[in-house]
Amino acid sequence: MKNRIFVIAVSLIVGLGVFSFTFKAENEPCKSYIPYKEGVKMVYTNYNPKDKVESSSEVTIKSINEVAGKVTFELHSIIKDKKGEVIMENDMESYCENGVFHFSLDDMMQQLTSAYKDMDVKMTQKEIQLPGTLSEGMKLADGEMNMVISASGMKVMDISVTVMDRTVEGFETIETTAGTFKCAKITSKKQVDMGFMKRDSYSTDWYALDFGMIRSESYDDKKKLESYTLLTEMDN
Repeated sequence: MKNRIFVIAVSLIVGLGVFSFTFKAENEPCKSYIPYKEGVKMVYTNYNPKDKVESSSEVTIKSINEVAGKVTFELHSIIKDKKGEVIMENDMESYCENGVFHFSLDDMMQQLTSAYKDMDVKMTQKEIQLPGTLSEGMKLADGEMNMVISASGMKVMDISVTVMDRTVEGFETIETTAGTFKCAKITSKKQVDMGFMKRDSYSTDWYALDFGMIRSESYDDKKKLESYTLLTEMDN
């Protein structure tokens, strides 16, 4: 399972305005990257480079709560293999505050550490952020997560994930079975360090306001396509 799935839970957007290559959510105090409606379900399909289905994910907005200008979104995700069998199910939380959307790397780390679920796990992180206004050439802040896994008081492993070099490359129109969308194109580099193994990879993601992530492409350290994910269905 490619850890591209974590993007699914974090890449949803409200409000659209495109002026001079800039996304702007007008009259929105909180410019969130998730549909602003409880009960919305988004279905994402993950493909290999030969366009064969490898897995799918369903993300449902369970609740939306606003307190003192901070909007919190409770999400539920279900990940299925290519045969439609459920292989992972979990709840997540994202929030929007001061015009910036925040989402964590928890979902990615759960995939990386599923084999250690019976051990003691401690995490610290710097959340991924997306401003409500994006412009071509804009550099976005890094995201980081560090995890220490222990058993019977003894450290077993350190795992760290860093998402860096995040850049808004421009704006494009993307078409999927879910519709046609005006998107911001964002590239990034990801470093995963598990002590005994280090891995670099690259991503290109397309986000559409009001809808979220529409397409995501994952590349290996030589920038060869490994997989891609599409928004294939959206139930309002």
